[in-house]
Parts: sequence; structure tokens; C-alpha cells
Amino acid sequence: MKFMLQCLSSLLIFALAFTAPGTGADLQRPFDPVVVKGSQLTDFVSANTDTGHVFVYVYRDGSWAQIPFQIDETDNGGYFANHNGKLDNNDEICFMAADMGDSAGDNRWIADMTSTLYQRYQVCATDSSESPARKAYAYIYRSNTISRDFTPYMSYKTSSIGRSDTVRALTYTYGHSKDAIPDYLSIRNGSTASADLLDRWKIRFKGAYQFFLPYEESEVTALRDTMIFVRQGPVRVIHKKVYAIYFYTITEPVDHLPLTMTFYPRCAKINLIEESLGQDMGMTRMRQTVDYLPNISGSKFHWLNGSDIPIDGNLDNLGDKTLPTPSVNWFMLQGDFGTIATTASMKPIPNTKQTLYYLDDQLKKTADLHTNTGDSLSFGESGIQLEAVEDAVIQTENQDLAATFYYVPEYHTAAWGDSVADYMRHPLKITVMPRTNTVIPVELAAFSARLSQGTVILNWSTASETNNYGFDIERKCATCSDWQKIAFVKGNGTSQTYHAYTCTDKTPSQGSNNYRLRQIDTDGRSSYSKTVTIRISLPQTLQLEQNYPNPFNPHTEIAFQIPEGVSDRVQLSLFNLLGQKIIMLIDEEMPAGYHKITWDGRDDRGQQVVSGAYLYRLQLGNQVMTRKMIKMQ
Repeated sequence: MKFMLQCLSSLLIFALAFTAPGTGADLQRPFDPVVVKGSQLTDFVSANTDTGHVFVYVYRDGSWAQIPFQIDETDNGGYFANHNGKLDNNDEICFMAADMGDSAGDNRWIADMTSTLYQRYQVCATDSSESPARKAYAYIYRSNTISRDFTPYMSYKTSSIGRSDTVRALTYTYGHSKDAIPDYLSIRNGSTASADLLDRWKIRFKGAYQFFLPYEESEVTALRDTMIFVRQGPVRVIHKKVYAIYFYTITEPVDHLPLTMTFYPRCAKINLIEESLGQDMGMTRMRQTVDYLPNISGSKFHWLNGSDIPIDGNLDNLGDKTLPTPSVNWFMLQGDFGTIATTASMKPIPNTKQTLYYLDDQLKKTADLHTNTGDSLSFGESGIQLEAVEDAVIQTENQDLAATFYYVPEYHTAAWGDSVADYMRHPLKITVMPRTNTVIPVELAAFSARLSQGTVILNWSTASETNNYGFDIERKCATCSDWQKIAFVKGNGTSQTYHAYTCTDKTPSQGSNNYRLRQIDTDGRSSYSKTVTIRISLPQTLQLEQNYPNPFNPHTEIAFQIPEGVSDRVQLSLFNLLGQKIIMLIDEEMPAGYHKITWDGRDDRGQQVVSGAYLYRLQLGNQVMTRKMIKMQ
């Protein structure tokens, strides 16, 4: 059955009344990626779904739109293995929190019939650092009749002149030299780009190899034979460099330094200590810094203990630059180009002091008197330095020093530094939930439930139908582990007119009873309605209902209710108008609740009684209730 996406104008009011509006997204996390593991999409994985059949949509202002996303393989070599084209537990689906939208009810679906055959997955990102918590939503669909329709944020280019490769993102371009040393950064604002701001990334090692051979090395002298691994996509570029570490007195590499930088549209993330360096390095000092070109002069430097420090090539005294641990520390540069900020999540390292390294000095020496590299100048050079204390060595085993670099064209004040640090202090909470399509392939105008004499009466109507075989009515109660079919109501095939349906559940359970419709097409396809809920509570008073039908022939039904907390014997008797007992229908203790019994018009000898009026009486302890009924031939 084809779901009629375009409602007739005369029925629009009904459709709007049935469909609940979405909840507005108010998440304000423009830099954060959202990563969903394949293991969270169990139905898609178990079906061996093609990765080309997976899509991410958001719902905003009453309409659906695709957003940029990518699927990365993470097994058989990490992110850099060839993808097998099938979604599995180790895959990652990545998109940006900034693209997320409103929540959508299960009866709101994208305009693609194939996707209605499967579950979709709702992804909720929650920022609990604010009160009330801010949330936003995205939806992962499966379909082989959809094409990708979005503009990528990222691009990647290899082997241009003098470069190993270049990453171009939404707000910046980042490049590496032919030796895979980062040495190019331009901040972008639409089609306008700043001049190159970056002199180079720098690293310094100092210590005694195998604890007896002193060394002092830089990225120029120590890092060679670099291997580069790249996973590129529309949302992120994962860029791993593995440097072989050489010391000038040793012909073989003494270790390897892997650094993975993941580039996103407005920022880049890195773990500065991705893997442990061997203890035979005997390292007593190490620093990683970013040095800028003279054209950044006139900008300002800010960090958590100082602000508005001019970047002009003249030496500054920042005082004690010790960084607290455990903590999220930050520092930033701000100028005509925009803002560059760094946040670092730092934990204590045994016998190691962690400090801010900052040097703004156009002389040809570094702050620790090592030989300078790059253009031999230092303008706003900043980063993190590790230094062993008490004659120890730096222990990098099982350490984590995660940093995020923000590159934006907007000019921010120093207060923004603590704001972006909050992103790292309070990571988004991501929850993934399977959601079932409740869009019935008919124009469903209403679905409701009401309680009547201990039964639940379900009513629904359709504005039009196409190949509608009928409806399974399903119930799930408080004590049920799953949905159960309780009835079937035949549909009206194909019709463009209004139809009303009803079904009565005569045996609902105590407590909550949930009901839904499973609409079945003539070709066997099906989909679900929304869920309605009725709560059945134990009655508080004795009640005897009028029999139905009345008058009757040959039988009728008598309904009554027994109140909670009463354990006396229940007697239900029938009398003629002379007061003579015709039959005792019930004479026993009964549980509290709603009850019904059918009388077939016979007396206690099994003979049919004559036409006329009769009395039926319900007695519970000293409580008595009586009503009249009429039998007709």
C-alpha cells in the first residue's frame, strides 16, 4: 500500500490533529562531532546492510533534510583499512552536532517508501552542562532508493608542489610540508581566506638514550621516514603520521612517534601522547608547540592566567606557566584573521611538570636555548611542555593528553577560551534508540481509546485507503513482555471516502494497557500507528450495570464490578415479579474487578422462562443492588 503523502485539503485538519509536532532543537555545540557505532544499529548490522543504503536526516520546521555524514571502518587496520561495503559493529557513522534538528514523532517519516520497511534510529545529543539540558536529534535511515544529497564540508589533496598533502575544511585550510611537518594554516570565511599564518609545528626531545647517551633533538633532526595514512570523508579527515625517531649518533630509528590528527569542519583533534615512547628513550623534557609567521603580529594572546598579551615579536614575561592537572587548560590567539584556540585535557603524569610553553621573540633562540627551526623566529609560539622532576624520566605509558584546535574567522574575546574548554569538560551524551515506523499507509484521521464498564473501546477512522487488507489490534500491558495481537478488523480495500472502525477489548489487564494498530496491506506489507494508553484501576464501589441487550431473546449479558478490598461472597440471582427465585447465577467469592456473565433465559431446571419482566439482584455482604430486565419471544 502506498502511503498518501499529500493530504487532501479538506482532510488537512484531521491529519494535523493526529500528528504531534516535533520538539525544537536548542543544542549550541557548533564544533562537536557525533559518532554512532555500528553496534548501536543492531537491526542494520544483522541485515548486513550496504553502507551505501544508510543515510542521516534531520527534522526542522516541519520538513526533512539530509545532512553530511560519513561511515568509517575501524577494524583490520583501524580507520585506514579498505571498507568492505557492509555495515558492521566496528563501523562509525559520524556527523556534526551543529547539523542536528528537532525530535520527530514516530508518525513523521521521510518521503521514501522503502525506508518505511525498516526501523530508523533516533540519535539524541544532550548537553548536560546547561540547566535545563539542551538537546538535538538526528535520524539514521536505511533505503536503497535514496541518493546522497548534501555538500561535503571537507576536501583532501595530496602531493602539491612542496607539500605532502593539504586538508581544506569549512573554516580553515591546513597543510604539511614535503616531510609531513604541519607548516600551513589559513583561516577561511566563505570564499575569503587569510594569508598563511603558520610557520610550523615543532617538537623537542631531551634526555639520555638508554640512560647514558645524552641527546637534544627537534622535528628537523629526529623525525624522518614518515608514513602517512589518511581516511577522507565529507565530515572529517583522519590523518595519521608515523615518524621514525632518529638520533644523530645512531643509524637505526630508536622509536616511532605516531600522531593522529582528526580534522573537522571548524576544529581539529589530536592526542599528543597517542602511544607510549619506550622507556629507553630516557626522556627528561618534551614539548610540542605551534609557531606562527610574523604576519600574525598585532594579534593578542590569552590563556587561563592572563589576557590581551600583544603578539609583536618582543619577549613577554608570563610568570609561572604551570598548568593545573587534572584539568582542561586553554590558550588562544585572536586577530584580524579571527580566532585560534587550543584546549587540552590534562591528567597528572608521575614525576612530570606540565607547563605552558609560550614565546614571542623575533630573536633566533628558543625559550630553552635550543636551536630554532622553521624561519628561526618565534611569533606567538605556544604549546605544552613536559619536564621530569627529581632526576626522573617522563613516563608516557598509559597517558592521555588530548587537545582540540579551534579555527574560526570570528573575532572572540578571552572569555571564549573558557567557553570552548567547557566543550571538553562536558562532552555530549549520545543516546541511540530504534524507532518503529508508525505511519500507516492510509490517511488515518484519528485513533483513540476509552474505558467503559471495565472494557476498552478503541475507535479509529481513515480518510482514504489504498489496498488496505485490515488492522491487527495489538496490546501490551504492564505484565506483558511484548505486544500481543488481540483482534483483527477487516479494512475497506481501496477507498477515497471516510471510514470509521471500532474494536472492544473485553479483557484488559489491571494497570496500564497500551494499544496500537498494525495496518496490513493486501501484499503483506505492514506498518504501525501511534500508541494509545488506558489505565485500568480496581473499582472502589459495588456496581451493577443494566443488562445488554434489553429487551433480549434468547440471552443477555450482565456486567457488574466488585470493589477493591472486599472478600465477601458474591451472589447474583434472578426473580420473577412475584419474588420467586428463578435461578442463582453466581454464589461464590470473586476477586475485585470488572465481571460479566451471560444468562441464556433458562431457570434452574434448564427450562426457558416465559416472556415478561424479571428482576436480577447482586448481593455482596450487606450491600444489595437490583435492576429489571425484559425477555421477549
